[in-house]
Amino acid sequence: MSTSFTHIFNGDSTAEAYAHSGLEGQEFVWREMVVQGPSKGIPGQESFFGPRRTYFQKELGMSAESYYSLTEEEWHRMAGASRRGEWVLWYEYDVFCQFNLIALLAGIHYWDNPPDRLSLICVGEDENHRWNTLANFSPDQYPKLLDTRKGLTHDDLLYAATVWEAFIQKAPLGLLPFAQTPHPSFPYLGLAIGYYLRQFPQAHNGLNTLEDILLQEIAQSPKTQPQLIRQVLLQRNHPFGFGDLQWMWYMKKLQPLWLQEDDHLSLTNLGKKVLEGDTVYREHLAGRHFGGATALDYIWEEDREEIRPFPEK
Repeated sequence: MSTSFTHIFNGDSTAEAYAHSGLEGQEFVWREMVVQGPSKGIPGQESFFGPRRTYFQKELGMSAESYYSLTEEEWHRMAGASRRGEWVLWYEYDVFCQFNLIALLAGIHYWDNPPDRLSLICVGEDENHRWNTLANFSPDQYPKLLDTRKGLTHDDLLYAATVWEAFIQKAPLGLLPFAQTPHPSFPYLGLAIGYYLRQFPQAHNGLNTLEDILLQEIAQSPKTQPQLIRQVLLQRNHPFGFGDLQWMWYMKKLQPLWLQEDDHLSLTNLGKKVLEGDTVYREHLAGRHFGGATALDYIWEEDREEIRPFPEK
């Protein structure tokens, strides 16, 4: 008897490639970015969707109707689908994907009847130590990717739910044990947690690692905003995995640190001082949340590669 598949994709581009792969099965896309903004409650329930809907509306300009149709309604369709056969999750190694995956699995964990079988495809480092995303694979390679899937167990769902519970706490320190102890079913989660914590401001200038990257690129040579985003997305060797929407949000928050003349960006005097570490800039942190934590309450020590409360308790 042939296996019936239900596929859950990390984004629309993966779903589009799958549509041309010749593979069959139900298809769903989990459209979220839980690594930015406040997260509470159980994914798939109103305790989760309420704060996320508000965040997308106020910070990213997405209407409540759009968030519902793209994310909430898709989740409800997925939750109402047949649990028979095998459910396959298509994901990548980066921060963006890993935390969306954890949210997805945590939500499934709380279903009364989980799928008969659950498996994961997670692309990352290959045998030549190159980092791959699903975009590196053509649709005709998807059947071979499907053969690389690994089964997930009830214990794996419980583990994901436990990580999620740590993620939504006010103190991000609870994530550290999961970063320090590798898990065979989630080999890239530790890396993702380490870079997730780098979203908190650095002690020496108030910027996080992502914001430092943006300002460094502006300082190196004049660029238009599209050139800057393309440079950051395509040529920087980092595992954040963010798209242009998130980078543009960061640019908006950093606007006092850069200016635009003839469509090209340069740093303001304040921006230069902040980038050099001569000034600590924290004005952009008010109201910013990561998971259950607020950005103003913790700082990232790059030299020590550790996070600690701010101010010192």
